[in-house]
Parts: sequence; structure tokens; C-alpha cells
Amino acid sequence: MAATPEGGKTIEIFNEISEWWGYGLPMLANELNGHKGSVLVKINSIGGDLLQGVAIKNYLKEYNPFIIVTGKQIGRAHV
Repeated sequence: MAATPEGGKTIEIFNEISEWWGYGLPMLANELNGHKGSVLVKINSIGGDLLQGVAIKNYLKEYNPFIIVTGKQIGRAHV
């Protein structure tokens, strides 16, 4: 299991990828609001909305600090 680096934050996505009934970009943006340190993203998702998956991926790619993604992703969650 990956450890969150010191001063880091852990984001857990244990739901379907969706803005409406699962985990979407608004939730991620809210969780990272004001956070400047590293991030550990734990994912266990069956997939979901393609556009939300791409939006989450792009948001994390532009987030400057160190990011670790670990877990199982199926469908859109693996984007």
C-alpha cells in the first residue's frame, strides 16, 4: 500500500465516476481546494461517465504537486 507523503492528502474514490450519483470533478476540486501538498488517490471504481473520467484525469495532470494513484479501475475510471 502506498503511503501519503508528509503534508499530503489522501483522496478516496470508491464509487462510480459521475457528477450526479458518484464521484465527479466537483467533488475532487472541493477536496483539493486550497491544498498545496502531495496527493495520494486511491481508486476502486467500476467506471462511469467518460467525460467526468477525462475531466478528473486532466485536473490531476495539471495539479503541480506529486500525485500517486493506486487501486483497481474498470471502464472510465482507468482513464
